[in-house]
Amino acid sequence: MKEEKSEQATIHIKAYSTKELAKIYEVSEKIFRAWLAPFKNEIGKKAGWFYTPKQAKIIFDKVGIPEITHLN
Repeated sequence: MKEEKSEQATIHIKAYSTKELAKIYEVSEKIFRAWLAPFKNEIGKKAGWFYTPKQAKIIFDKVGIPEITHLN
């Protein structure tokens, strides 16, 4: 019996900008910020332009893991 291998993109827990996260979720930055609004207190402020890896993990936990077809 032949096993099928599914191609899965890997999401790395690292520092991300809002623009990078919006691209991963394939939505505009405006929409992505609206998605984050309910979790603002739990996520906290960005460190400069970026969410820290700890914040990125919270975002993925709250918003969900995106279905990714391809990342560049």
